Amino acid sequence: VTMKRKLPLPASASVRTDGTWFRRIWLGTAFAGLLTGQTGAVETDLRRDATVDAVEQVMPSVVNIATTRRVQLNNPQDEALRRYLEAMRRLSRRDNAPLAEEPNKGFVGSGVIIDEEGYILTNNHVVENADRIQVQLWDGREYEAQRLLRTDQKDLALLRIIRQPDEKPFKPVRLAKDDDLLLGETVITVGNPFGLGGSVSRGILSSK
Repeated sequence: VTMKRKLPLPASASVRTDGTWFRRIWLGTAFAGLLTGQTGAVETDLRRDATVDAVEQVMPSVVNIATTRRVQLNNPQDEALRRYLEAMRRLSRRDNAPLAEEPNKGFVGSGVIIDEEGYILTNNHVVENADRIQVQLWDGREYEAQRLLRTDQKDLALLRIIRQPDEKPFKPVRLAKDDDLLLGETVITVGNPFGLGGSVSRGILSSK
């Protein structure tokens, strides 16, 4: 005995031999697929999380700081190094010009703009004893800067960009309360110590 089971038809469909019901199913399926394609087109990028948004907001306020300072050679090791470099230069260039007693030495670091007028917060060890301070912005603009305040205890320094009066304001960051921190929450560090476009690290707050 062969038993056949009839599949139930939709309540709104009637049995017709001209294929109308099948055309309705095909059209309905195509319409549903079209809606699915449109929905996928407007979906947001899953990679754009809170970290990416925060970095995009803060990075234009992060600057690269390059300093030049004059270093004195006072200890015996520095003097021995100076004599060695002087001898090597004489051998390579065959001249008797003395080596500079106080060579220039460069240091680099990062800072962040905290005011539209161009005030920058950075570490004191970056600009300590600097004879010249240069600042490079996110968009490539370069300025001279001067140190206004510093503290050795907290290793902080306040700089001010030397700019023309008619230049547009700088983009500062918004500072939060220093006591609004939770152990274990996600923290982000951003910088631009080498002027290569910036660096980002992420971790958690392990102590406060």
